Formats: sequence, C-alpha cells, structure tokens
Amino acid sequence: MDDFDALRLGKPIHLPSDTLSQLAAVDEFSRQQRLNPLVMGLDHMATRVLAGEREDAILEFLAMSNYYFWGAYNIAAMNSSTNVNRNPHVEDDKQSPAKVFTANNTPSFVNSFEDLPMPTEDFVRNFGRRMHHMAYEVCDGDHGAGEKNVDYVVNTLKDKGVAFLAHVVGECLDEPNLKQIFSKHSSYSILITEYVERCHGYEGFFTKSNVAALTAAAGQDEQYRHGRVFD
Repeated sequence: MDDFDALRLGKPIHLPSDTLSQLAAVDEFSRQQRLNPLVMGLDHMATRVLAGEREDAILEFLAMSNYYFWGAYNIAAMNSSTNVNRNPHVEDDKQSPAKVFTANNTPSFVNSFEDLPMPTEDFVRNFGRRMHHMAYEVCDGDHGAGEKNVDYVVNTLKDKGVAFLAHVVGECLDEPNLKQIFSKHSSYSILITEYVERCHGYEGFFTKSNVAALTAAAGQDEQYRHGRVFD
C-alpha cells in the first residue's frame, strides 16, 4: 500500500520544467529567509455560499466527513456569519484543517429594505460559490525589533512583491490573542492566502473584531465592476 505506482490509480502528473524551476526558486527563497520553520501548515479553509444555502452546505459537509459544527461568529456590521467546523479527533487543526463556511445573514434579495453591507454575498454573486481563502498558521514568537513572527513573514513577502489587504489586524501584547492578515486574491485562482499567529497560547479560533476587519478589507478588494451596458 505504500507503493502508489504499483496500484496504477489514475495517471501521473508531470509538471513542466519551467514550473519545477519556479517551485525550486520559491523553496530556496523560503530557506534563505528562514520562512520554513515559521509557516507551520494549513490551519483552515473558508468557503463562501449564499445565505439560504449555509445550513445545507454545513450539513452536507458534516455528512461527508467526521467533522462537527464547532460554532459561529455573527458579524452584524458586515451582515455576515462565519461558521466553523472542526475535526474532534485531532489536537491541532493543522493535522486536519478546519472547514469554514461564510454567508450573509440578510440575503441580498431582501437586503434592499435594510441596505446593509454584504461583502460575502457580493463575492458569491460575482464569482460563484467557491473557496474564498486558505489560512496558514505562523509559529508564535518575537522575531526581533518589535516584530512578531507573522509581521516578519508578511514584510518579507511584501518585499518580493506579494500584495496584502490593509494591514495585520489584532494585537499580541502580553495577553493571549491572535494576529492575522489577508493577501490580495490570486489572479489565477481568486483565492486569498491568510497568515495567522496565535499568541501566548490563544485557544480561540477567531475574534469578532478581527473577522470584521478582514471581511471588510476583502469586500473592498473583491468588488466586481460590471460593464455599463446602457451607455
């Protein structure tokens, strides 16, 4: 069972040489900048759906997996709820990343009565029901010169031209908390990459203020400019 080639399942994928060279260059850069020991692994994956599909999406995922519904963060200011599902059989989410579903609280087709922000539903209407971002956990620690590890990772990537939304949100002072940031979405996949550092043994998954700030920043970046068809 350890010899997958012997099982002859499907067809092997051979990456072209230029792609392999790019991957090798990224790996070498990570080693030189000592990012490898700091970026520990995939923490969670977030999908955006329409308001009326939220419960169906969660129940379908739970039926297909051994995860359980952990809880929801309702962000009234962003007319949004973030619903977290986790694997109860692991002590670290990086062993089995949490699955997050985000949706409007007031759906767009009745929101004209209340005129609330709706970055989550706008994303789905513009780009479809799909994964929105993948989050990587950064090792907790002080990198020096007043920088937390996540600040160093983000600033190092910025120097190489990686664009981020707004700034790192959250405070990691003397109390348990977390800092996190969204990159700009990829022009190839529309996916955002998130980096999150849980400080001083913080055991929570999010904070409401952080989620609100990240949702607002992503909403500003993801607005789809429709053509003026009546011009």
